[in-house]
Amino acid sequence: MVDMPITKALAERLEKIAHSERRPLQDVLEDMVNTYSPPEIEEEPHNWPLLMAQLAETHEDIQWTDEAENLSENMRTILESHFADSLIRRLHDDEPDTYG
Repeated sequence: MVDMPITKALAERLEKIAHSERRPLQDVLEDMVNTYSPPEIEEEPHNWPLLMAQLAETHEDIQWTDEAENLSENMRTILESHFADSLIRRLHDDEPDTYG
C-alpha cells in the first residue's frame, strides 16, 4: 500500500463512485486508470490550430453549437471582418474593445 495525498473532496467523490457501483475503491481506481488514455498531442508551438483541434477531439464534454460545424470554413471570414474591424476601431479610438 502507498499513501497518496488527494483532496478531501476528491476522496469523497471516489468513495461515492465505489459505493454506488458496490465495488472496492481499488477496483474503481484501477478501471479508471486502465481506461484513461492521454491525448496524443503534437508539441510544436507553431502549430497551435492543430493542437486546439486535437484537444477538442479528446474532450467529449465540450458543448458544440451548430456554428462550430462550419467554424473552420468560416474562420477566414471571421478574421477578415470582425478582427479587422476590431483592430481598426482600437487604432482609431484608443478605446478598449469588448470583442462583441
